[in-house]
Amino acid sequence: MSWFLLATPLGKGSSQTDKAAFTKLQTEAIGSGAKQLGELSYIALDRSKFKIGTLDQLVKLNDALVKVDHHLETVVKKIQRQSEEVSESVKLKIETSDATVELEEYVQGFQWDDQKYPRSRALFDIATIISEKMTTIDTDMKKHIEEYSIMKNQLFQLRKKDEGNFNNRDPGDIIYGKVGPEHFIHDSKFLRNVLVIVPKNKIEYFETNYESVKEGVVPRSARHLKGLEDKDGSQVYRIVVMENSVDSFVLKCKQTIGCVAKVFIYDEEGYLRDIEEAKEIEAKLNKMTGKLEKRCYYTFSELFMASMHLKVMRAYIDGVLRFGIPPKFITTVVHTKSGNTKKLLSSLTDLFAEAKMREMYGTKDEIGDTEDFFPFVYIPITIMNFDK
Repeated sequence: MSWFLLATPLGKGSSQTDKAAFTKLQTEAIGSGAKQLGELSYIALDRSKFKIGTLDQLVKLNDALVKVDHHLETVVKKIQRQSEEVSESVKLKIETSDATVELEEYVQGFQWDDQKYPRSRALFDIATIISEKMTTIDTDMKKHIEEYSIMKNQLFQLRKKDEGNFNNRDPGDIIYGKVGPEHFIHDSKFLRNVLVIVPKNKIEYFETNYESVKEGVVPRSARHLKGLEDKDGSQVYRIVVMENSVDSFVLKCKQTIGCVAKVFIYDEEGYLRDIEEAKEIEAKLNKMTGKLEKRCYYTFSELFMASMHLKVMRAYIDGVLRFGIPPKFITTVVHTKSGNTKKLLSSLTDLFAEAKMREMYGTKDEIGDTEDFFPFVYIPITIMNFDK
């Protein structure tokens, strides 16, 4: 599905009403019934309230707003993705001063908010208000997202995995409570315990060949830790390796005999402390998650509304530059189904282009240019196209 704003010219002369222009647009370009190419919504906008300024100011502002709009949509989409990461069940909506509405409802029924973006101010000032709001919210969100990510990573490092095969589990979770300290060396400056996860079909091969994996393996040090077996039937062996050879052994063990090896220091008290710390961090993370979810919800709503105001302002400025002063155009929202956008843009071009200039218009691919060019103002609302 595609959403976009249009600013389309009134009929020749200034006598045509907005209603008549809308009806023409609906019947001659959008269509009806089975041949309808999309849904059309009129934006009731008192264009006379905008302070236009000079032509030179409009041209400069129009170019600048394209960049601001792109950045703003990027920030809003980032908040939307973060919201989904925090809560898969989140349903983003728009919180206006009067009601809570769905995104589609807000866009199709858009009304300019003069309290937030007063049209008594110059267009440049309105753009500044939107840009500063975007920067403030983006900076604040980055800080909270970073804090959330750091705490989430801390929990990941501390949480002991209790599912899956031994290759992916924390060594402490495998050993403590099941194998006593007498099976390991302690307080040695030169020797290290290494746990080797041996697949059941490689047990005999491992027992025969582990000493040749790397120099520094203590001969006959392999000890089968009985009673430890994962869902795939893999067994756990403890071997002893010289400290200066342990890193190479871990690497070569995987390469030469296909077994995962992990250096292991027996410290059950430290392991239990980590468990408690993980519980504390998890409690803090749960609180932070709730706060971040609410922050994402409200900042998304605020910036989405700012984005729509910016796009409507872009449509207004571009319409003035194209169609003249006083404003001789209407602004509408179009929603097309998948596959209909190209057809609709072609239909609109046929409606508004002079016959001798028809070939000048089209998408950038159609006309071989760096950007689309139409006889009307076309502003995509790509933020409406994010995956649910």
